[in-house]
Amino acid sequence: ASTNSSMQQMTNEYDEMEKINTEMRYKVRDVEKKMEEMEALAGSADGKRSKLAGQVAELQGEKARLEGIIAELRARVAELEAQLQHVMGQLDRHLQGLEQMKDMLREEIREEYANMEKRWAAAQKAEEER
Repeated sequence: ASTNSSMQQMTNEYDEMEKINTEMRYKVRDVEKKMEEMEALAGSADGKRSKLAGQVAELQGEKARLEGIIAELRARVAELEAQLQHVMGQLDRHLQGLEQMKDMLREEIREEYANMEKRWAAAQKAEEER
């Protein structure tokens, strides 16, 4: 009876161990599935990260291109400002020259007018003396 009961106890322990073993296999399978899912997500994340890195690189290239255009535009604006300053300087000198000519013409007209008045007065005086 003691052998029988010992045998029964061993069978029960074996069954218990078999049950635990089966549960552990299911848990391992669940863990493996979770790991596969995580690896797939990681792969997906790596793919997204790689895609985003490509987009960032593309945007950085576009930014550099636009910054180059901006630099060219600034240089052209500076060039045009220098040309405008030169033209404005020339225009200012021409305007000053015209102002001087206008003043000279006014003076000549005053002198001529004064001379005409003198001649007129002289002519009137000569007329009166006759």
